[in-house]
Amino acid sequence: MSEIHHAIANAQSWLETIEAGMTAYDTLSNDIDAPAQSFDGETFEDADALRERLEQDPLAVSVRSGWSTPYDTLQASEYQILLSTGGPALRIIGDLSERGEAETARLEYQDWGTPWTSYTLAQAEERRVLAFASLFYFAA
Repeated sequence: MSEIHHAIANAQSWLETIEAGMTAYDTLSNDIDAPAQSFDGETFEDADALRERLEQDPLAVSVRSGWSTPYDTLQASEYQILLSTGGPALRIIGDLSERGEAETARLEYQDWGTPWTSYTLAQAEERRVLAFASLFYFAA
């Protein structure tokens, strides 16, 4: 049972990191006169630099397609953003629009020998996680 608590603590820590990063990003994106923003021990003066930094956090970003008939061009329909592996592991998964944009975001955690388990997000947390996932380009 302690492994599960460890995995949940990891998820909560990542949520705090995503919240801090997206708050700073929103401030820089929406206010041309915003002061420099701090995130993870670094200072950012523009949204593009912070976005680039946030895009470096995941270990991997991947997509997969849905069912199709042979010879059809495959189109990504789901995405995964892997934030941590091993014990504990954490990922964001969701559905993609036809244009390759994140439409949904779910957080799942796992520890050694346990299945992927949904982490319940409050509405505000879900919006932040979706905003974070929306920073990434998933189309081919």
